[in-house]
Parts: sequence; C-alpha cells; structure tokens
Amino acid sequence: MTMNTEDTASRAGRASSAGLGPDGWLAHIPGIACCCRVDADGSLSIPYATPSLTDYCGLRPEAVAEDAGPLLD
Repeated sequence: MTMNTEDTASRAGRASSAGLGPDGWLAHIPGIACCCRVDADGSLSIPYATPSLTDYCGLRPEAVAEDAGPLLD
C-alpha cells in the first residue's frame, strides 16, 4: 500500500478532531484500541492504534500504520 503525505496528514487531522490524537480520550483507555484495515489485495494495516500498543506489543503505532506484518510475526 502506498500513501502520500496528503493522505497521512488528512487522516491525522481527522483523528485529532475526533479525540483520537495522542492527547485524546481514546489514548487514555486501558488496553489497546485500534482501527484495522484490509485492502482489496488482502493486505492488513492498522492506520490508528493507541500509544499503549508499544507497552503491550513492543511496537510503535507508526510501525504498523501501513503494514501490520510486524504485529503478526
């Protein structure tokens, strides 16, 4: 999957305005909250995950934003 800077910035802006940014309410719930995406070719990505992904899985949310492969290994 290829994302350009405009796509990434647009998603970040929508997430922040919905309270999903790093200081939003969702970042403070226990556990991990995420949004999973399956593309037409079957590839899996996680465009949004709370920062607690690092605590639970040792991966930064940015590491799985475009390809969830590292999380599945």
